[in-house]
Amino acid sequence: MLQRFVVLLILCSVFFVGISPVHAGRSNLRSELEQLHQELDAHIEEIEQADERQREYRSELASAEEQENSILALIERYDLWVESSRERLQRQRQLKQRASNQLQETRARLNEVQTSLGHREQLLSARLRKIYKQGSMSHSRMLLGAESMEDLMTRDRYYQEILNYDRTILNNYIESREELENLRVSRQTQLDRRRELEAEIATLLEEQERALAGRQRALNEVQNRQQFYRRKLDELERRQQELTRVVGQLRREKDLTEERIAALTHEFRRSRGELPWPVDSREVFRPFGNWEEDGITRNNQGIDIAVEEYSEVRAVAPGQVVYARHFRGLGMVVIVNHGDDYFTSYGSLTEVQVENGDDVTTGRILGKAGETPGSSRPRLYFQIVEGQRVLDPVEWLE
Repeated sequence: MLQRFVVLLILCSVFFVGISPVHAGRSNLRSELEQLHQELDAHIEEIEQADERQREYRSELASAEEQENSILALIERYDLWVESSRERLQRQRQLKQRASNQLQETRARLNEVQTSLGHREQLLSARLRKIYKQGSMSHSRMLLGAESMEDLMTRDRYYQEILNYDRTILNNYIESREELENLRVSRQTQLDRRRELEAEIATLLEEQERALAGRQRALNEVQNRQQFYRRKLDELERRQQELTRVVGQLRREKDLTEERIAALTHEFRRSRGELPWPVDSREVFRPFGNWEEDGITRNNQGIDIAVEEYSEVRAVAPGQVVYARHFRGLGMVVIVNHGDDYFTSYGSLTEVQVENGDDVTTGRILGKAGETPGSSRPRLYFQIVEGQRVLDPVEWLE
């Protein structure tokens, strides 16, 4: 019955403790595997984030390219406008040139008229001085001095010619003054017109320069945006390539680690007939299965090995301690989980040197064997269990 209790104890231990890494090597591998999983998840998350950023950058790049197309279309309109403004500028410059030529001609004519007017002023002044000197009765005196009727008529015609001459001089003077005034007005008008044309030309040039500068600035801005997002996309692509390489490497390491864990998991199964004895003694005085004692047939779920009192008891394979305390009827008991549903139990101990959760390697001292209550001699009770099935330990020991 005690042996069956040990089997039940193992099952209960599995229920409460669970099958964790069964030895130090496998525990380290599982820790390494967990770390690989964490690194792999972190890199995959980073790749997903990079993909998201890449989508955002591609969207921004597409927007920038669309904006560039709009700006290029606007530039075409700018070019048409600039070409039109150049034609207008050319016409304005031609008008300015004609205005300058007209102004130059007007100035030349003005100089001529001023010169002519000066001569006529001198001539008119001379005539007025002469008339003043002759006095207001000069015409009468000239007529009274005639010696005959013919002479009188001659003198009268001469005087009329003088009057016509003086009238011509005066009219020419007045016309010259009027022409001079008109020329001055025309010159001022032409000057004003030329200034207007110069202002229009300056405005056209300023508008052209502003349009060209704005066009280039807008184009530079959108092209700088495109370069920025292209550079970011290149960086992301290089980063994703590196991350993909690292992820591939991590997955290979994970697969290798899982293979190593799997190999270690099945290590106990492959050790049939090769396990070392848990004690130095190999004397089995109570075998596995049915045996008779004092004419009574009994069933043994393990084997009883005769030992010297306080003999050292060692683990037969790597694993993890899942039970290490007293069990009624068997003294101190240690149960080791070897993974893959394999357990070994060591009973009839007087001393235990391990604790629950300890990883043990092959040959690790678990405790010391001794006398069991009700037993006539020192012994070690040793048992191997696979799942819910007990196995003959002798078939597993070397």
